[in-house]
Amino acid sequence: MSALLRLTTYYLAFFFSKSILAISIGLTVFLCIAKIPFMAITFSKIIFLGLVFFLFKEEKLKQKLIFYKNFGVSKTLLLLLAIVFDTIISVIIYLIFLWIDS
Repeated sequence: MSALLRLTTYYLAFFFSKSILAISIGLTVFLCIAKIPFMAITFSKIIFLGLVFFLFKEEKLKQKLIFYKNFGVSKTLLLLLAIVFDTIISVIIYLIFLWIDS
């Protein structure tokens, strides 16, 4: 649990999320334009991040996770923090679209 209390953990999780952020933001914008409810957007983002983690089962991409493991960040913690960061960004985008619609 001490890894959760270090600032380095959050920096590394954001560094990991940054690599998939463009696709994630594009997905959020597309779903907001289609006027999909926020819970459906969040659920689709969780599925998206799950698929990304399945891609990291491949040996070449698994080597990239060793970088995070060396800093004491497990794959589970990395996934959970990526979901939290992605949800925060999705909330901001969703609120912007609600503000524009009204």
